[in-house]
Parts: sequence; structure tokens; C-alpha cells
Amino acid sequence: MKTIGYIRVVSKEQQEIANSINEQKSLISSYLKGKGVTEYDIIIDTGSGFTNQCDGYLALCEGIINRDYDLVIATELSRFTRKHNQYSELRNLLSENRVELNVVDQSR
Repeated sequence: MKTIGYIRVVSKEQQEIANSINEQKSLISSYLKGKGVTEYDIIIDTGSGFTNQCDGYLALCEGIINRDYDLVIATELSRFTRKHNQYSELRNLLSENRVELNVVDQSR
């Protein structure tokens, strides 16, 4: 199963202060390990969840279209977008390309 994790922080400051990237990586890694997935890649993005024009998000969508992945995983839906219409577009893209989406809740 070709798996990609998607991590996004709003800014370089959040990345440094909250150590958010490492927390997200750890959650994704633990989740996948529990599912028996040992090989995966991670896209790390910096930018607002109110836009879908971040480089990593665009690369993720391109990979979905190219069917580079079977599974996309993130720690929260808001890591992809904070806009309902953009999330609907992502869900349609995933569905059209038969890519599964798993979300690991950060509150666990």
C-alpha cells in the first residue's frame, strides 16, 4: 500500500514553538505502525488552512491524481483545509482516484 502522510503548520514560528511537526509525525508513525504499515512518505507544508495553494498540498493533489498513493493520512481534517468547499473538492479527488483517507485525532 503506497502511503503518504500530510503535515501542515501555519508558520515557521508554530513549527519551532509548538514542535507541531514532530507531534504530527509521531501520531502518524504510531498509527501506521499499529496498522502494520512500515513504508510511507510524508509531505510537510507551511501555510494557512484557508488556502489550498500551499506547495505541499498541491503536490499531494498531484500525487492523488497520478495515483501515486493508496492511502493519505493526517492528524486532523483541518491540516488539509479549513474551508468546507475545498474539503469537498479533496474528498471528490480522493474518491475519483480510489485513494483512502485516514485521520488520526490529535486529541488522543
